[in-house]
Amino acid sequence: MTHERSASSTTIVSAQPEDVFAFLDDPTVFGAHMEKPSGEQGRTALAPAAELD
Repeated sequence: MTHERSASSTTIVSAQPEDVFAFLDDPTVFGAHMEKPSGEQGRTALAPAAELD
């Protein structure tokens, strides 16, 4: 089954499955990239980017 907007990839991980799942289950590690806001966050369609910078 394929979906129009989907992607997949395969890689080899040199770690024990228990370690991989422990890493993925830790919300402080898995969501760490969400701690820094991106440059696009906070902008609205009504406010031009120059006004917010």
